Amino acid sequence: MISFVTIAQYIEAVESLEHRLREPYNFKAVYDDSNTPRYKVRGGTLFFDVIDAKTKEPLSLILFLNRKAQEQFAQKHSTCEVIVSGLFASVDNTNGVWVDMALMQRNETMQTNKETVTQNRLLTEGRRAFVDVAGKWGYLNESEEIVIEPQWSNVSDFYEGRAVVQVDNYYGVIDEVGQTIVPTEYDDLSWDGSQYVYGEKEFYWGVIDRMGAEVVAFEWDWIGEFSQGLLLVQRDGKFGYLNSKGELALDIQYDDATSFSEFGFASVTIGEDEFHISPDGKRV
Repeated sequence: MISFVTIAQYIEAVESLEHRLREPYNFKAVYDDSNTPRYKVRGGTLFFDVIDAKTKEPLSLILFLNRKAQEQFAQKHSTCEVIVSGLFASVDNTNGVWVDMALMQRNETMQTNKETVTQNRLLTEGRRAFVDVAGKWGYLNESEEIVIEPQWSNVSDFYEGRAVVQVDNYYGVIDEVGQTIVPTEYDDLSWDGSQYVYGEKEFYWGVIDRMGAEVVAFEWDWIGEFSQGLLLVQRDGKFGYLNSKGELALDIQYDDATSFSEFGFASVTIGEDEFHISPDGKRV
């Protein structure tokens, strides 16, 4: 799952990529008509178009969301070296250029944790995240009183009474009084105030509801987000859709697919045939 916020962060990173590269590498982003770095999303991965400034050869900058993805990729592609300060990347004419942006974000978080208690975040839902002198995060109220003791490596803002928290490299969810709703045992979690928490655990993706109950089993190679009552999922390179009960609604048969749009259709591909479908699986 890749949120619009994540894409925006990665676009910003790609635009400044040429200033972060170590010698002798020099890549530049390729822009579309709206002056935005050109990219596509496939299977939970962002592929940005870049060009080698020296050879003028077009490549893909492949961005993953977490260290697990890096490990999976590295197992398949042994040519892996540091080309950006603090980031891992693989340069290959077939596989393109690979950068682990999540590692950069974690390094920036570690630096943030060294700040003092005076460095805190904006108030959301009566809770203000802050870091203490020991580098642990907690929450203050509107009167700057501690209402949730600092105990996590990092925390997020509250949305609809829930917040994602981090212990080392694992994530969980707490409620507005600091009680654990989802234990900090997941490799990635995303909560935007909707009904569902999307997560990854031991290389597999699934969905949890706001009360901490598992809605979709953690058995999928990748998932999208619920839209029009259906969730895009991937397994063994093929895509399909689940309903809100986690049951298979549309068979795992598509070579590529998108989540359903607000207009009620999704774009899918079988072989060379690309077409749109409605939530019942019919062509539109």
